Amino acid sequence: MGGVIFQSKCLYCEKEADVFNITKHDCFSDHRAFSMRILGESGNKTSFHTMENSLRGYLDKKMHQLIKGGHVKRILVKPKYDRRSEKSAFEKRDKLFNWKRPTADIKNGDLTIECFPGEDYILHYALLISLYCFINSKDVSVRFILPYEKQVRGELNKTNLLKIKDNDFVILGYISGLPDQASRWEGKGDFKWIREELNGKTVVYLGCEFSYWGDISGEIVRVLAENGNKNVIYVGKLGSMVEGVSPNEFLATGNSSLVDNKTITWDNLFSNLNSDKVIYGKHFCLPSVVLETKDWLSRSYDYDFVDPEIGRLAQAANEAGIRFSYLHIISDNLFKGYTEDLSNERKEEIVNKRNELVKSIREILREKIANGGD
Repeated sequence: MGGVIFQSKCLYCEKEADVFNITKHDCFSDHRAFSMRILGESGNKTSFHTMENSLRGYLDKKMHQLIKGGHVKRILVKPKYDRRSEKSAFEKRDKLFNWKRPTADIKNGDLTIECFPGEDYILHYALLISLYCFINSKDVSVRFILPYEKQVRGELNKTNLLKIKDNDFVILGYISGLPDQASRWEGKGDFKWIREELNGKTVVYLGCEFSYWGDISGEIVRVLAENGNKNVIYVGKLGSMVEGVSPNEFLATGNSSLVDNKTITWDNLFSNLNSDKVIYGKHFCLPSVVLETKDWLSRSYDYDFVDPEIGRLAQAANEAGIRFSYLHIISDNLFKGYTEDLSNERKEEIVNKRNELVKSIREILREKIANGGD
């Protein structure tokens, strides 16, 4: 890994765990508690990663203020959704959706970071925190507890997601600019939506205030399927793994993803688009941006795109017998040489470029749905 080692151990059997396949650990079904540590050389601590020096800015904006304070020696990342705990000062309150971040509770110098229950989300934050501490030479012990499967569903059942029933299309993700501007958002709770009729089809644009990272998204699809919704479309952002694809200028879609070392495929609504803005490719489902190392990229040359959700969503849709498709903005490129990446995506010029791509997504969605989803 270019001089950097991701070291994780089960807190019970003390055997090392593979962070790329942590759910495959020998005693995972019984024990879901692990330590996390990142080891490396004392020189350039970001050179191992595809983001290189931009990684510092990305990590910094993800850290809760109590981590940055410097007085914590032990951190536990656990599955708990509790907005009564201390909120992050870096929550993006100017956003309608995806603005809530993990909360924190500190007792006797021990800090607990509380995440919405999700295996990928908790692993992601354990990696983020461990890497932040490694880069900033903080001597901090990081541990994490992964949720049991029913925890995710149990937390979702407390939300107003269950009100979304019997629709032809549910569109998730990067949706603020997609409905008619005259429409008003409905819903009291974490989920809000706009319902429209397009050529006799019921379309719901469904937004969420918390981050449904990785496998959480798959559980949302299962809930939607159980409640009679027929098609799920995910509009978001992902990274390109192909050299020469400029960020924030193209859209991505496809019909395959590598999930837990298995390739899954699906019937893609956008398989026959005639647009020079759309790139088709194979997707790699990876639970954390931290794992997008140069070493991993060099071993994953058969793939075109990476993000933590697409494969999880498609897998859940296949199992539930409903249709899934995605149409994403290419937000970053894992090859070096691009000034636009995940560390500076709030810059005005990047926001403006993405707004133009959202307009293209809106046109494509409406044309496809108006044609009956064919």
